[in-house]
Amino acid sequence: MSSRRSPSSDSSQETTKHFTDPVTFICVCIRITAGIIFLILTIPILWILLPLRPINILLRNSGICQSQFPSDYVQRYWARLFLTVLGMTASVEGAEKFPTNVPLVVMYSHASGLDPFYLMGYTPITPKFIFKKSLLYIAFYFFPLAYCYGHIPIDRSNRAKAIESVNKAGDQIKKYNRSICISPEGTRSHGELLEFKKGPFHLALSAGITVVPVCIFNNYPLWPKGQLFPFTGEVRLRFLDPIHPKKGEDVDSLSQRVRQAMLKEFENRPRIPSRSEDITWAILFLAIVGAICFAIFV
Repeated sequence: MSSRRSPSSDSSQETTKHFTDPVTFICVCIRITAGIIFLILTIPILWILLPLRPINILLRNSGICQSQFPSDYVQRYWARLFLTVLGMTASVEGAEKFPTNVPLVVMYSHASGLDPFYLMGYTPITPKFIFKKSLLYIAFYFFPLAYCYGHIPIDRSNRAKAIESVNKAGDQIKKYNRSICISPEGTRSHGELLEFKKGPFHLALSAGITVVPVCIFNNYPLWPKGQLFPFTGEVRLRFLDPIHPKKGEDVDSLSQRVRQAMLKEFENRPRIPSRSEDITWAILFLAIVGAICFAIFV
């Protein structure tokens, strides 16, 4: 069930289409309804599965690869299911370059509000994310859960506390050989790389942690700034060669090496099929939920 559309560079025109084309409007309403219901139903399940996290310690001490940790499986496939219900698909290039069982800083190009879900669902080892501490009190249904699953809040309003939190994060990912995911741009772009902030590179250098750059393609056209809801379609995650901090290297040097590697890939963007307003999975999910409710309550 899909209505095809050709891409447009004018995000305001695309936003208008959501509300002027009746078929598209109905499709968007169905997808967003399905996505909201998915979150309402599955977040309590994630709370229930939270006791799986301590098992990671036993598996880590037994030499089991982190990609096989139960709590990582839960987060990975939860993110994939959420994207599927929204009509999003993702493909991956360069996953074989991603090191395992070593601490990493994953730096990604950030142009969509769904980027953390793409990375959580399709990074070979589920990374931890840094988020604003204030979100713990605003989005109380979701971000306290993220904190319990090991994602890291920082107080951006207090520079000293923010630096302390980032340094603590570096110590933790080194101790447990985890990966931490940060956008060096610091905010969403319009599909082209913005200037990089220094904080992520301070973290990598101070902790001596390898950087893995990730370029995400087609994420901005699917959800440009100013558009209320995302279109459906495919994004491409391209993992680049790991970049190891050199002895005595400074922040500017490491930042430039990472930036040049990512800019080179942006000059070689993949061809991705035009997006479509596909509601197949949203309808299937709503049908399953409806059938379960009918069986329980009727």
